[in-house]
Amino acid sequence: MRPGGSRKTVNTEFGKRRPDVVVKFLKAEIRALQWVNNPRNKEEAIRLLLKWLKVDEPTARRTYKYLVEDLKVFSGNGEVDLEGMQVTVDLLAKSGVIKDPKPWTAYADLSFLRQAQRELGGKQP
Repeated sequence: MRPGGSRKTVNTEFGKRRPDVVVKFLKAEIRALQWVNNPRNKEEAIRLLLKWLKVDEPTARRTYKYLVEDLKVFSGNGEVDLEGMQVTVDLLAKSGVIKDPKPWTAYADLSFLRQAQRELGGKQP
């Protein structure tokens, strides 16, 4: 299971009423993920960590290296960790939050993500 991964939730009714907004949000997220994963943006990303997290430069550099370069927690195309989705369902069932567990596909709709990926011309599984 890949650490991190992208999981977003949206109210079902809102998704039905405004799929365009959901897809636009996901496209913006994918662009941001692509930006942070681009080595040309490393120094700017570190500057943003310094600014927003209020940490010293060595900490910002270690954080970037660990999350972006080592663990690769930010999928460049917004992809969902499918194994992680099932693990989440299993944990929720084990803790009693879900009484009648089903495969993760019963709880998730990847059509918004797939549409965003198509519109951006990105790879899809």
